[in-house]
Amino acid sequence: MRSDMSPSVQPSISAASQPDCPTAAENARVIAGQLESCRNLPAVSDDSQLAVLAARMDVFEGRLTNIEDSVDSLSGKMDSFHKTLSAIDSQLQEMRGANAKMASRLTQMDSRTYDRFKDMDSQYNSMYCRSNQMDSRVNQMDTRFFQMDTRFFQMDTRFYQMESSVNSRFKDTNSRLTEMRSDMESQFAEMNKKHVKSDIKMEAL
Repeated sequence: MRSDMSPSVQPSISAASQPDCPTAAENARVIAGQLESCRNLPAVSDDSQLAVLAARMDVFEGRLTNIEDSVDSLSGKMDSFHKTLSAIDSQLQEMRGANAKMASRLTQMDSRTYDRFKDMDSQYNSMYCRSNQMDSRVNQMDTRFFQMDTRFFQMDTRFYQMESSVNSRFKDTNSRLTEMRSDMESQFAEMNKKHVKSDIKMEAL
């Protein structure tokens, strides 16, 4: 860059060295203005005008160089951005594939879990039916035991009645035997008295 550049132009050139789109656009506008100024210049008649024109051409070339650098930098950034987008797209594709696999696994796990719960529910229902059957059998056995207890009580009552009747009969028989013994003893005593009297009479004869 030439040293005879005006101070008002130097900051613009320095700013144009930054590789961003706003600076490149600004440089393009400045260059367009410079070209328009060049068209409006009269024919070069002396060295001073030639020096001014040369200075403007140097500025123009510098700005073109800055624009090229900005465009190259922007192109590099776009390439890097495109690569980043491609990498992000690849990662998204991988994530989609992983999510699809995970969804498939979750679906399989859900199906297996449902089948297990269904099997457990079936087993629970079967156990519940068996429990009801056992409860019914226990109730039937309880009813039978109650009936047997009632029968045993009735038999015990009958045995008690029979025992009471037998005891009463034994008492009655014993009383009759006692009376018969007493009668027989009385009869034997009478017969003995008669026999003694007959013996006395026999001896008296």
